[in-house]
Amino acid sequence: DGSFFPTSFYNTLIKDTKGRPIAVMSSFFDITERKQAQEALRESQQRYETIFNASPVMFWLKDTKNNMIQINQAAAAFEGVNPMDINGHSSYDVYPREQAEAFFQDDLQVIRSRNPKLGILEKHTAPGTGKTTWVETGKVPVFDDKGDVTGVLAFAVDITDRQQAEENLRE
Repeated sequence: DGSFFPTSFYNTLIKDTKGRPIAVMSSFFDITERKQAQEALRESQQRYETIFNASPVMFWLKDTKNNMIQINQAAAAFEGVNPMDINGHSSYDVYPREQAEAFFQDDLQVIRSRNPKLGILEKHTAPGTGKTTWVETGKVPVFDDKGDVTGVLAFAVDITDRQQAEENLRE
């Protein structure tokens, strides 16, 4: 019908008995579905990055060994750090030992139970500023396509003002 479509092609040189080239055999493959899948994956990744980094909620994506795979812009700003300085590092490299251990114990509970842990209220010391705040945190397991837990997505909101207001009401 004269329409264009993406192809992949391979050329094979055909030689005679003396090793001299006599022809080229070309094979063409329609790769339309592969290109569509690549574009869908690219669009999905772009949506993920937009949501992950535009959200005011802080996100930390961690593996099962307590290494931070990725933190979003809100978490980086809250922590007072550049995300590139944290990504790939263990919580023990970033936070005070006691705080890192508490984070990891919560992570292990989520990993082992395969269930979310929500509504965690905790004091948090930002590594880049030393500022201590109150956060409400949740953690959910991250699964691969086989159903195995590959990590934890932690998310948090700063509730320092709310905690202070509640404390003032108690006084």
